[in-house]
Amino acid sequence: MNIVKSVWNIPPETSSQHPAPFPQEIPQRLIELNSYKGDVVLDPFIGRGTTAVVAEKLDRDWIGIDLNKDYVDMSYDRIEDETKKIFDDRSLFDL
Repeated sequence: MNIVKSVWNIPPETSSQHPAPFPQEIPQRLIELNSYKGDVVLDPFIGRGTTAVVAEKLDRDWIGIDLNKDYVDMSYDRIEDETKKIFDDRSLFDL
């Protein structure tokens, strides 16, 4: 995979759970290009958690924010499923 090509041909992703899903390859390329292991990745619209999943897999810390609590819950479920990371106390994320 050449992440520095000027044109990225990445097929779209679809989901009935969220209106704007995108493939993991997009945040993967951006995270690899713009950060180092141990850096923090900020996702101000965490949605389904795609960026957080990729950040976990690339050994980056992450912060995810969303106004919709259902999306936050969905993202934590997905992160746990795809990375096997366990969040001991999700109440820390409740407003």
